[in-house]
Amino acid sequence: MSIKETIILKILGFISAALYCWSFLWISLIYLFGGLYYPFNELGLKAEFYFEVFVAFFSISIIWFIMFKSKGKTFIKIFIQDLGLILISVPFFATITGFLRNEPVKPEIMYAAIFILTICVINVNDWLKLKKPATNSG
Repeated sequence: MSIKETIILKILGFISAALYCWSFLWISLIYLFGGLYYPFNELGLKAEFYFEVFVAFFSISIIWFIMFKSKGKTFIKIFIQDLGLILISVPFFATITGFLRNEPVKPEIMYAAIFILTICVINVNDWLKLKKPATNSG
């Protein structure tokens, strides 16, 4: 992938993350995760684990799968992976920050942290997919 495509990929990832965080569409995904509460409760896991930990583990499993198991080094495949990471990592970081601090003094700081961590996840995925293999110069 050329430098120009890499820069465009970074810009599109940043814009996509900003629009997704700003639109609060991620809250609907948190409600979908909330639908997992009923089977979680019915299986009797509520007494053993916090539901937030279960959601975080489920989310990190999806993020790990996208980052390490999905293949593709073309522009469109990496961009689709970045979109998937944005969709999952924003609710993941919202769950983590909500679990660590119940009532933030300044929610703007929490939203900024969620956005920055999401951008970091996208950049790590791009780095993993676009890194050049080491060549022997000897």
